[in-house]
Amino acid sequence: MWGIFFLNIFLKIIRISIEPDNKRREKVKKRQLKKKLAELTEENAALKKRNEQLVTEFMEKSAEAVEAKEEAMRTRLEVEIHRMHTGHNVCWLNDERLWQAVLKDGKSAYPHSTLPTEEELLKGCNAYIRSRFKGVCEERCELLKKPGGNN
Repeated sequence: MWGIFFLNIFLKIIRISIEPDNKRREKVKKRQLKKKLAELTEENAALKKRNEQLVTEFMEKSAEAVEAKEEAMRTRLEVEIHRMHTGHNVCWLNDERLWQAVLKDGKSAYPHSTLPTEEELLKGCNAYIRSRFKGVCEERCELLKKPGGNN
């Protein structure tokens, strides 16, 4: 009987000495888990913010791509209109519309801000006409190489 009594007391002592150790471990474990949760929450917030930035950048790049595509289509249309001109419309004066379509702001002046003299104009037109009949631009190229030609 005394043996069972002492055994119960011994077990209670062991349980009392073990219990605080287990509770300490549990508290430490809880602290570690809370710290890890806080780290993961912070990392999650940072990832959400970066995701929002990436989505915004993607949308901006998509809009830029659409604008570039539209600009390319407009420019192609202007080049096709320029190519379809016939007769007196083929003169270099119709290039102004093409240049305005190609230039970034669409408002810039034709690159040649001064008109050529009548002699220079007729010389250029004659060279152009001859090059069209020959199919090459030999005379026009020669005209461009001379000093005073439009470079």
